[in-house]
Amino acid sequence: MDDARYLEFWPDWEAGMAFFASATLAALGVLARRFAWRTESAAGTSTSLGSVVRQFIDRLFLLHERVYDQIAGVHPHRRPWHLQWLSVKDIYSHLHPRLTALDGDVLDVGCFRKPFAPWLKHARRHIGVDVWPGEFVDHVIRDGERWPIETGSFESVLCTQVLQVVRDVPHLIDEVDRILVPGGTALITVPFCYNDQSTRGERGIYRDYWRFSVHGVQEVVGRRLTIQEVIPLGGAGSTGGVLVLNWIYLSLSGTSATRVLLMLMLPLWLLFCWAVNTIGWLVDKLDRTGIFYHGVFLVARKPVGPSGDSASAV
Repeated sequence: MDDARYLEFWPDWEAGMAFFASATLAALGVLARRFAWRTESAAGTSTSLGSVVRQFIDRLFLLHERVYDQIAGVHPHRRPWHLQWLSVKDIYSHLHPRLTALDGDVLDVGCFRKPFAPWLKHARRHIGVDVWPGEFVDHVIRDGERWPIETGSFESVLCTQVLQVVRDVPHLIDEVDRILVPGGTALITVPFCYNDQSTRGERGIYRDYWRFSVHGVQEVVGRRLTIQEVIPLGGAGSTGGVLVLNWIYLSLSGTSATRVLLMLMLPLWLLFCWAVNTIGWLVDKLDRTGIFYHGVFLVARKPVGPSGDSASAV
């Protein structure tokens, strides 16, 4: 992100903090009354007071996350005081101009909620596939199985931060190659230096398998597609900053007691994130080594044979 766009976020800071203050006061009043009622009700039931307190904190933490999203932004519009800003600022800067220029059919692999849909305003079709069903998922796919997509039916494929959670990465690349038209383009981003993202949630078990260096992602994608461009994402500042912020946040959000602490220190947490992000942004500008990147952005193209057919079609 350039200096001008970074400074544009400043007006949002004052508006965000004003919103946070008013929303927090109103919400705490409502939740306090509900908590008092639940505590009284619990006295005549088998539900323990500790359980009621944990439920109250969990609900309050959900409200805290919604308020945080209003202030710090949601993907793909995270602001410089979001704890994940350092991990996405370069992805946004490289993807935005390319996605807004796409005008054919686009397949979004690992789409989830299709966060990049607003950037695909010129695309003819935007079809999403994922391993879990959802409101924005057009087709559910299975790891290692042929996708329910017609061969040679898409001009572009978008695959952002997905390969690390795919058990059979070569199969995914084979399917991307199959569904692309000859000469079609794949836009791929992968993490390199980032914490393990394995979780168990409402969408099932999410396992983190791989990390890809600049050379590693070229090796796996280059089996079937022609590499057009490879860009390391971030530098020493981004890599160190995002790991520090993730470690603090994940440590504090692990228990009810530390969640309360995290909620109480929200204004300080936003300021701390902004400070770390600013330092990371500046250090990235000073880092000329090119070896302390946290991710990789790659553009690949499906080869075209002499007759106009794909050179790698099966």
